Amino acid sequence: MNETKFEELTALLHAGQQWRCQLMFPLGSEDAVNLCDYLHRDFLGEHAQTIQTASFPSTSRYRFSPDLYGDGIKSVDRLRKDLVEAAKQSGFVLVTCTSKLKRSPAPFVVFSCSRHETYRSTRGKRNSYTFSADKVTADDVKEQKVTVRRNKTKRSLAFSKKKKSKAPQPSPKHPAPMTPAKKRRNATTRAVEASQCCPFSFRVFLHSDGMWYLFMSVNKLQAGVFPNSHCFHDQLSSSVTRTSSRYMSYEELEKIRQHNSVHLSTSLSAHLLSTVSDNLWLPSQVSYVCNKTKQLVADLNKSSSSADRLLSFLRNTKGVSYIVLTDDGNGGLLAKRGKGRPRAPLSTVGVEQKSAADEVTLPVPSSYCSEQSNLEVSAMRKGMTLSENQKLLLMVCWVTDVELRLVQMYPEVFFMDVTAETNNEGRGLFLVAGKDGNNSGFTAARIFLPSEQMWVFQWIFDYALPTLFSPSVIQANHLCVTDGDKQVYHPLNQLQLRKEIWRGNHQLCEFHLLVIAWRKKVLPFVLDDAPTEAIAVTAYQWIQTWFWNIESEAEFKMSLDDFYAFLDRSRTEANTAMLTAIRNFVLQSLLPLQYQWLRCHFLYKRSLDAKANSVVESQNSSLKHGTVKVSSSLGIETSTQRMTDYANLLHNRKSVSAAGAVTSTPLWSASGTAGWLTNYAEGLICSNMDRRLLYKVTQGTCFPWLCLVLSLWYS
Repeated sequence: MNETKFEELTALLHAGQQWRCQLMFPLGSEDAVNLCDYLHRDFLGEHAQTIQTASFPSTSRYRFSPDLYGDGIKSVDRLRKDLVEAAKQSGFVLVTCTSKLKRSPAPFVVFSCSRHETYRSTRGKRNSYTFSADKVTADDVKEQKVTVRRNKTKRSLAFSKKKKSKAPQPSPKHPAPMTPAKKRRNATTRAVEASQCCPFSFRVFLHSDGMWYLFMSVNKLQAGVFPNSHCFHDQLSSSVTRTSSRYMSYEELEKIRQHNSVHLSTSLSAHLLSTVSDNLWLPSQVSYVCNKTKQLVADLNKSSSSADRLLSFLRNTKGVSYIVLTDDGNGGLLAKRGKGRPRAPLSTVGVEQKSAADEVTLPVPSSYCSEQSNLEVSAMRKGMTLSENQKLLLMVCWVTDVELRLVQMYPEVFFMDVTAETNNEGRGLFLVAGKDGNNSGFTAARIFLPSEQMWVFQWIFDYALPTLFSPSVIQANHLCVTDGDKQVYHPLNQLQLRKEIWRGNHQLCEFHLLVIAWRKKVLPFVLDDAPTEAIAVTAYQWIQTWFWNIESEAEFKMSLDDFYAFLDRSRTEANTAMLTAIRNFVLQSLLPLQYQWLRCHFLYKRSLDAKANSVVESQNSSLKHGTVKVSSSLGIETSTQRMTDYANLLHNRKSVSAAGAVTSTPLWSASGTAGWLTNYAEGLICSNMDRRLLYKVTQGTCFPWLCLVLSLWYS
């Protein structure tokens, strides 16, 4: 296509895009008139020609309703919004072109079609195009690359000749920004050339009598342009005409805030908003409003730290109990607790009550202030350049009232683990989880840590959890399951030996102790042949029986001897390294810790048959991949808010599910308790009743009664 034919085609298209406007105002009123009949002196409509103009200014033939817009300058926002809505029904987008509200003596506002002005580009030349035989591209835009794969077209468009650099990852020193980076504009609804601008515009002004009037123009029209018409763009339907986000009502902004508080996507939020509104709202507009809100909040919070915002959120949130450990700058630690269970009278020495926030501040005993903790706190204060008068947030532990109630109902087993990548300060999150009567896991407590040193967990087990849960709940605990990190479980073991508050036992997680360690210490020596792999699988399954089937120490000793004999019988020159690795794994990794994992030591404990930390791992996974996610780019206050919101959401889901289970009867069970027990309890009963068929109870000669397996009895 040559340049001449292109210009002729463009002129033909533009000529067909000229249309007359009917701007009916006030919208929805029986007295609505076409404002276009009052815009130009030489083309007045029938109503404008017969109107009595004695009380009108000489430059106007239309006065806006005094009842609606009679408050002078205060009525301009309402007038602007109503005019925009009327233009939408007429098929175009009305924008504010010029606003001189502070002008004296006659303030005015100029409205125009959105295509009235040209796009003001900030990169390259404004109207630089290259014409060739087969394409038209802008000079400052790279050529578009189009790839077609299986009827799917993929197009990549670059806006700069510079190579796009990889975005830096957030870190504690350089946290992620509060708002995402702005996308580069790749399209505009304005005209790109001055000759293609739509001529439609009008002015409203405030007269000395305090009324708003429509200005009557006396300018000559452009050649070939009809009066009160639009050019170079099509007339749109009111259902697809965009409205600026500045005209959102308070109710619509409140709905966006509610959608954002439950972390609804911008697409769903815009769709829900459009279904209950007269306007069509786009996801980009919802995202713009949310980002503007975040930016304003960030500007207000520049003077406050993330710790201050976190404490403010905990104080102002209903149904949350928390404990905070801070450093006062003088080498002393302070523990602050708020809300939660009823507390004892504040008659102890050193107790300070904050009535406004319902908090109690307690000095931490000097036994927690070890040399290691002092060095670590000093390094943190130096790295953050804090003065001696500023306090440093070390740890914060919080739990919702619903979770606290579950802990008090089911304190028998606690699952504990530390997870990372939940905040942009690099703090680890220590999770305490439990299991309820329906075999469903729940989060019992969340704790942001300054590090994973032993003194941190000593304060958690000795002070934070007993204070948050109450000593009676801790005393009812029978088992705590952790991974193999000695920094975590050594302080717990010391407290369990005292039998004062922690009276239960400690168990190491099978997954960390066996599965992960087996992969690191044994699998590298397993050869890629069937006989060697069969020996490795047999050895692994044999070790698993010690976690799941062993019922006495004598049985374990017999099984261990048989295991060693099996290894000796299976030894060849090819698998010597593998069998040596298996023997060393058992001798060095398992046997020294057998009292913390062997089944016979926990057989008669109320442990819910816990073997691994899978419950707390599921809580970790739901935090990072659930409906309300946390990530390493969030501040600790935002991460805390999201985790609290997700806890409430999860509780509501479980409540609905439990209510449905109570009023339903399982069809898979034929027992008499099917209509009275929960599905999990009914499943246990059915399992035990079905298992009884595999055994036979008989009276022996040496022992009063014997319980035998039927397969052995008949063999």
